[in-house]
Amino acid sequence: MINRGSVPDSVTVRVHGIPSNWIVLPPGFVQVPAGGNASIPILIQPPRQTQMPAGRQRFRIELRSQQNPEARIGENATLILGAYQAFEVGLTPQQIQMPGVARVTIRNTGNSVSEYSVIGRDEGNQIQFSGERGRISLKPGQTAAVEMQLEPRRRGWFGESEKIRYAVEVTSSSGSSHAVRGTATSAPLLPIGIIYAALFIIIFLCVLSALFLVFRRDRLLPAPRPTEVDQEAVAQTATAVTGSTATAAFSATSIAATQTAVGVVEGDRDGDGLGDAQEEIVGTDPDNPDTDTDGLLDGEEVLTWGTNPLNRDTDGDILLDGDEVRTYKTDPTNPDTDGDGIPDGVEVANGTNPLDPLDPPPTTTPTTTLPTSTATSAPTTNTPTSTFTPSPSETATATATPTPTSTQTPTHTPTITPTATLTPTQNATVAPIPAFGCSNTSPTLDGVFDIAEWGNQPLFAFAPDEDPTRRVEGYVTWVGDQLYLAYLISDPTNNPLTDSLKVYFDVNNNAGDPDISDRFFQISRDGTLTVRSGTGTNVDNLDWDSNYESGNWQAVVGEPAAEQWIVEMQIDTPNEMPELLNGLPFGMMNIVQYTGSQGIWPEGAISNDASTWQTIQNTICP
Repeated sequence: MINRGSVPDSVTVRVHGIPSNWIVLPPGFVQVPAGGNASIPILIQPPRQTQMPAGRQRFRIELRSQQNPEARIGENATLILGAYQAFEVGLTPQQIQMPGVARVTIRNTGNSVSEYSVIGRDEGNQIQFSGERGRISLKPGQTAAVEMQLEPRRRGWFGESEKIRYAVEVTSSSGSSHAVRGTATSAPLLPIGIIYAALFIIIFLCVLSALFLVFRRDRLLPAPRPTEVDQEAVAQTATAVTGSTATAAFSATSIAATQTAVGVVEGDRDGDGLGDAQEEIVGTDPDNPDTDTDGLLDGEEVLTWGTNPLNRDTDGDILLDGDEVRTYKTDPTNPDTDGDGIPDGVEVANGTNPLDPLDPPPTTTPTTTLPTSTATSAPTTNTPTSTFTPSPSETATATATPTPTSTQTPTHTPTITPTATLTPTQNATVAPIPAFGCSNTSPTLDGVFDIAEWGNQPLFAFAPDEDPTRRVEGYVTWVGDQLYLAYLISDPTNNPLTDSLKVYFDVNNNAGDPDISDRFFQISRDGTLTVRSGTGTNVDNLDWDSNYESGNWQAVVGEPAAEQWIVEMQIDTPNEMPELLNGLPFGMMNIVQYTGSQGIWPEGAISNDASTWQTIQNTICP
């Protein structure tokens, strides 16, 4: 700077066209004497950034005088920015199982275009690299990814996995290079784990064969149970009037439950009669003598009774195996011990004897026959026929009577006078209205049906006409102001998507179509719950409200035995159906949906016509 004036001056320097953070200037003013000169150093330091383009960049330097602020003197200049090359390399994953793919990323962190090449190498030349590339052109800030396939050049059949170190080297067009390192694992064709697994299976089969030889196959599998049977034959002889003798023989068999002492087996930790190795095969708990908690030891079930030690109710008759053996003396592997067509659990619930096929007594439907006359010519030897003529009564009941056999020599009679046989007229019997009562203890809604909790007797039972084995039993009881219901459903097919129970209530028993007080509850076998309310009045031809929702009820679904499922429900009656608390009769309908069929109670009922439903006698509970 030259001061051509006659007085000293102070000046400052300003630089335009270059970012201020590139420039370093002396602080404050610089003194320039009159007629003299001074020098000011200017340091320019461009940063190394990808955004910084290489080449020429113009800028201007200006001086500002303290004596003459309005005077601005400056010069233009050119800055030449040089190119530089830099790049970053990454490898993922750093540990790879061969054959596998490794991903190499390259990022150009310089300020000029550059080309790169990617090469893989390892010590010992044990890895075959595929996907190596060259002349990968990247602009400043640009990133490229190269996928390399790594395969072992040779693999052994056996042995352990081998770890091989390798490197991927990236070289730029300027000659600089950068390597990233990784580890590749080469496994044998037959890993050691498979060899150990095969060896374990062979040893296991040998041990299993030894167990069969030691314990015998007939002891590992269920065998017929021994029982002590007392048979008492009772012969009764009745002498008929008119000199005829009728003889009837009856035999009664009583099965006495046998208390079986199960011996202690060596290696039997829980003392249930099964060795620990046997329990492992059967699937029972070696530390629990009664795995399914049915009242029978696991050893008793497998070796004595032939029941399933993992199922509390082997035959599915709703009686526990232990209760059948200890209490009711029934067969735990036969759902109908006396063969009368009624399951043992139902007989116990109804108060009949599950060991007596004549309890309940069989009923015979009387048939109407026209009176007939027969005439017999005089035979050489005649056998008179005894004719029974019943007296008419209000309700006819036919009772099986032994036919008398004549043992007396008859008097010769030329002809027998025809006798007219009268058949009494049946009178229609009105079915009683189902009624239920109150309980002091609330049933437990746990999906495990306990018949004692539900009054031991169903309110109703039904089944589809085409399949009577799909029997449904319904239990209803009041506990205070809460209504409890349970359904025991026999169903040999298990389809959670279609199997369901539908319960309909005509709360005011006013028939017609569903009104706003009526309810429809649906419980699917998979546990899905739905409730619907009727709409309007019972004469407006409206159906069920599909938008209705309520949390005033709960239901639990259980599977107590094979081919059987149950539903246990509780309805908060004061908040859901308060009209039921008046003790007046109400209407009810039930539909059980099976796979391909359905059971309806009462028979012929229609879901949107409450006049077809069954009237239920209600009650008021304290």
